[in-house]
Order: sequence, then structure tokens, then C-alpha cells
Amino acid sequence: MIVYFEMKKLRPRLRLIAMKGACCLPFVVFLLFLALPNLLLAQQGSQQPASNVVQIEARAADAHTLRTDSGNIILWGTENIEVGTAKFRLSARTALDNLIGGKLVQCETITRTAKQVLAQCSNSQGVDLSLFMLQRGYLIVDRSVIYGSVFEGPYINAETQAQKRGAGLWDDSGHEGQMGESFGLSTVIIVSLAVLLILVGAFSVASAVMFRGFRKVADAQDRNTDFLNRERQLTDKEKNIVASMLEAELKANQSKIEAYLVVYEEMLKSLRDPNIDPKYKKSGDIVQLQPALDRSVFDGNTDKMDLLGRKLSSAVIHFYARIKTRPDFVNIDPDTPLDQALQHVEKSVSNARTLNEILTKVLSAFSKIGIGQSTEDGGD
Repeated sequence: MIVYFEMKKLRPRLRLIAMKGACCLPFVVFLLFLALPNLLLAQQGSQQPASNVVQIEARAADAHTLRTDSGNIILWGTENIEVGTAKFRLSARTALDNLIGGKLVQCETITRTAKQVLAQCSNSQGVDLSLFMLQRGYLIVDRSVIYGSVFEGPYINAETQAQKRGAGLWDDSGHEGQMGESFGLSTVIIVSLAVLLILVGAFSVASAVMFRGFRKVADAQDRNTDFLNRERQLTDKEKNIVASMLEAELKANQSKIEAYLVVYEEMLKSLRDPNIDPKYKKSGDIVQLQPALDRSVFDGNTDKMDLLGRKLSSAVIHFYARIKTRPDFVNIDPDTPLDQALQHVEKSVSNARTLNEILTKVLSAFSKIGIGQSTEDGGD
């Protein structure tokens, strides 16, 4: 009963509060509507680990990579251009460095592996680094990772616009961003031509050196041949002179031998004739045992006998070894027996005849070779 009585007293107050609450309800709902996005963001932030988003100092290692104290960060959603000119790669790295401006960058890790970290990064002003580099034509879109994401449209559109503007990679006028096919092909062609020119130059130098060496050898051979020809001509000339003088001396000696034989053959004939008294019986006589012959030419050219050839020079030497410039004499007294006197004369005539036969063969050899011709026919 007491509770009922108390509740009855409170009803007017509760009614007043309800009427006031009904009046404030639209204002409360409006406040909740304004606070709902913040509540949702707070809830979303509470669902993602705080470690995925970091602010860190970084520098551009290349157009696709950030270098930090903890390692490298790859710009997510993009692919690096591996080929191109050095100028293009330097321009791309400089553009990324200028965008960072030496300030902190904010990176949200998308993928982490043992080898690399892929993150979506922005500079201190909130500019997406990947989007910026795609717009400048320094990177291309990695379509395998952005497919189906909210970034697929903006990234592909940035790449397309860069291509239409001819920026970076697509700059055909300055060739800054040309793909490596043309660069590589040009490099290969240039290197090939350089190597070819070097080989041709080396071959030309080697050929010139070899030709010069061959020319020197040929010139030396020509000079040697000329020297040998001149020496042969001098030798032939000297041989002709020596042969001519020897032949003249030998012919003169042959004439002396023939005259000697005429005299002593006549003496031998008278001594053998029994009807004729020997002249030496009256007053005696002198017998010249050898003809007196000349050898001055031979003695003055003994060192040149080899010019005549082996056989002819041997025959000439053999002949001159048998002659005397001062012959021996034998006195035959009147009382000398006839047979003894006859013996002296017969011996002298026999020796002269033998000497004449030897000289005839030597002169015949001279006539065969001919003066001024090669001595090989008569000697070697």
C-alpha cells in the first residue's frame, strides 16, 4: 500500500520528464548521427594493428624502393622499370627524393616477407608516392596486386595519362624512358661495331707489320741475290783473266817444248845413224835435259787455281810441278861412249814428249770450258 501510494505521487513527475524527453529526442539523434563516423573510424582503427602504419625517415634508393634504417620498402601497386638509360633512372630517383623532401613518410604495410616489405606510402603532405610516380611515368602498374582494390582505377588511370602525355617512360622525344629493348639493341650494335673496328684495326696493323717484315725479308733477299750476282760476275771475270793468262803461258810453253823436241829428236836421229859420225866425238857437246819453260803466271796466281775447277786446276798444278825454268845440263865429252850419250838424249826426248802430251790435254780442257764460261763443265 505504501509503494502504491508513493508511485501515485511520482506519476506527475514522470509524466513531466517523459514530455521533456520527447522534446529532446530529435536533438539527441542528431548528435548521434554526427558522432557515428568517428565511432566507425575508431572501431576500424581498433580492428587494425597500429604497427601497420608507421612514420619513418626514408630516402629514394631508386624509383621503386625507399631506403630506411630498418631496411628497404617497396612501393605497393607498382612495378619498377628494370631497363632504360642511366639518365632516365637518375631522373626517376631524383623525382622520388624531391617528393619526399627529406621529411617523414607515412607507410602502411600491405605485405611483408622475409626478403621485402610492400607498403603504400605518402609524403608529409599526404601525396601517394606510388600514384605520383605513376603519373610522372617513372613506374608502371602492378595489375596483379591492385586488381579488385579501390586503387585499381586511380593507378591505371595515372599510368594511362602519363602514357598519353609522353611523360617519363613514354617520352619518345627525349628517349628518357624508352624501354631497354631499343637501348639494349643500340648498345649491342655499338659494342659490336666497336669490337669489329678494333678487330679490323688490329688485323690491319698486324697485316701492315707482317707486310713490312715480308718486304724487308724480300729486300734483303734481293740485295743478297744482287750481291751474289755481282760476286759471281767478279769471280767469272777474275777466272777469265786468270784462265786467259794461264792459257797464253801454256801455249808459249808448248811452243818451246815443240822447238826443244825438234832439236833433240834430230840429235837422237843422228846418234842412231851408224853411217854418221857423232858430232860430240870431235869437240864434245852439251845436252839440255829439260826444255826451259815459263811459270811466272802460275806462280803469281796459285791462290786462284780453284776458280778453274777441281779437275782442271789439278791438271794445271800437275803440269807445272814437272817443269823447270832453269833446266839441267849434261856435258858429253868426245870420249863418252855412244850408248851413254844416246841414253841422255833419249831420256831428254822422252821426258819432253811426256810433258808435251800433258800440256796438250790441259790446253784441250781449256778449250772445252771456254774463256769466260762456268768452270763446272771442265772441273766439277
